[in-house]
Amino acid sequence: MIQSSHISSISHDPKVNELAVEFKNGHVYKYKNVDSATHEKLVNKSSGIGSRFHTMIRSKPKEYPFEKQVSSKQARMYVGR
Repeated sequence: MIQSSHISSISHDPKVNELAVEFKNGHVYKYKNVDSATHEKLVNKSSGIGSRFHTMIRSKPKEYPFEKQVSSKQARMYVGR
C-alpha cells in the first residue's frame, strides 16, 4: 500500500515502459520511458514515495514526458452532457 499525502496509486506497464500515477485529487498522469528498474526503485518502500516520485520522475519532464488522462469522474461528467 502506498503511504502518500498526494498519491493514491501507481501502476507500471513494462511492455510500453509507462508509469500511471493517480493522485488523491482524482487526476491521473501517464509518464513515458519509465523502465522496470526505475519503477522498482520508486516503489521499493511504502513511505516517502511522493518525494521519490518527485525527485526521480516528475522533476525530469524531458526524460519522462507525461500526459494528463481523463479521470473516471471526469469521463462520467462528459457522458452526462
